[in-house]
Amino acid sequence: FDAGTVDGVIMSLVEESQNEDKHDALIDVINNDIPVVLFDRVSDNVQCDKVVVDDLEAGYKITKYLINIGCKNIAVVNPISSSSVGKLRLLGYKKALEEFEMPFDPKLIINLTVKDDLDLLMSFLLNYKTIEGIIGID
Repeated sequence: FDAGTVDGVIMSLVEESQNEDKHDALIDVINNDIPVVLFDRVSDNVQCDKVVVDDLEAGYKITKYLINIGCKNIAVVNPISSSSVGKLRLLGYKKALEEFEMPFDPKLIINLTVKDDLDLLMSFLLNYKTIEGIIGID
């Protein structure tokens, strides 16, 4: 960056960086007058341009769609539960349930981690045979 060969940076924060709020290197780039644009996973603590989806609305709309086609027990598989994207989409899910006066059942939420595997997911799905819809968040 110091050589002046970079005109700008477009990037998405990795989940670990977002969770730990470690952005010193990125802030240094911005402070050196290199334009930065963050997309998807962003931080409110980094002052730059951002391109994001309305993640709350996305979670709300997909849940509402599933409810409107008759699904009552809707599971959420969320491997990014600690990221802003995962949290907001789950809030959208809860908002739709509330709007339709449906109870929120935390047992229908599976927050996967990097260490989790297909066996855990399959076990979850097989134990809840009443699931009528699944939302995958990523």
